[in-house]
Amino acid sequence: MTKILIVDDDVDQVELRQWILEAEGFAVIVANSASDALDCIKASTPDVMLMDLRLPETSDGLRLIRESRDSQSPLKILVLSGSTFELARSAEAKLVDQVLQKPVRSEKLVSVLRNMAAS
Repeated sequence: MTKILIVDDDVDQVELRQWILEAEGFAVIVANSASDALDCIKASTPDVMLMDLRLPETSDGLRLIRESRDSQSPLKILVLSGSTFELARSAEAKLVDQVLQKPVRSEKLVSVLRNMAAS
């Protein structure tokens, strides 16, 4: 079973995504901050991290991307954000596997996650 780590500081968004992904058969772990996400990566070794960029600041998301790559984990990173332009202008853009602009249809998100988990 594919483990997805959802990282977002918006609790409502986390709950909604968790419900959708669990209904689709994913195992879901949640974190509401970059620091919590790094702890989850070490403890749970998720397959894919689905993360917002602003946690609550863009710098927090960029730090999470850098530090999760530094952890030598085979983790794949999917950034789901309304601020994808901020990521595109950063060096961290090369460290992520996939980027989706909010809003995104649930079917699209599930499809992208399945493809990431299979590759």
